[in-house]
Amino acid sequence: MVATTFQTKIQVCNLALSLIGAKGIESFSDNSREAQCLDHNYELWVNQCFAKYPWRFAMTAAQCTKQATCPIPQWKYSYLLPADLIAIDGVFLNRVNPIYDTSTNPPKIVRYENAMAGDQVNWKEYKLFAGNLLCTNISDGVWVQYKKRVNESMWPSTFINYVAYYIAIQLCPIIGRQFDLQKQLIAYTYGSGSNSIYDTACADDVQQYVPDAFDPNLLQASREMY
Repeated sequence: MVATTFQTKIQVCNLALSLIGAKGIESFSDNSREAQCLDHNYELWVNQCFAKYPWRFAMTAAQCTKQATCPIPQWKYSYLLPADLIAIDGVFLNRVNPIYDTSTNPPKIVRYENAMAGDQVNWKEYKLFAGNLLCTNISDGVWVQYKKRVNESMWPSTFINYVAYYIAIQLCPIIGRQFDLQKQLIAYTYGSGSNSIYDTACADDVQQYVPDAFDPNLLQASREMY
């Protein structure tokens, strides 16, 4: 089964429900076990799918906002992480452009303007706190390259298919205790060969999607990391 482009969470859920022979839902507030289960778990399961692989269509970069205080005593500074962040791929220093006053001789630097990200930060130089803060001793600002939560309407069809099968696998023991079907779906989703649901989604992502507006230096740093 191959999904077309979907616009809503409910469409993704109904594809998953169809894979286990369950009745579809109209909304998460339906008075049914399926709706209640999906209402409680949908975002968790979707985020697990995003975290499974470095999907290019979900990769982006953003500068973090410096906070007034740091909650961890051994670190001096904290930065607010992007709200749509699912997993950090890399942390990078601010790269700043000096602005000169050319009326002096020699010209003097009067201020700095932030550009894109610079050198990558070693993982030992920062600590994540409470899921939304990055604590560090770096004072001049940081960028993060990360996987973001992309809206369903922007998902590639093969990724929709993968998420639907993943959710169906989670639903099998809950809806009808379908353990044999769960084993079959796992084999079909992650089985060996390039025709598995997961491998097809990964291959499609590699072939068709590249990050938008990335700084070349950031991309090079990312490549060297692997």
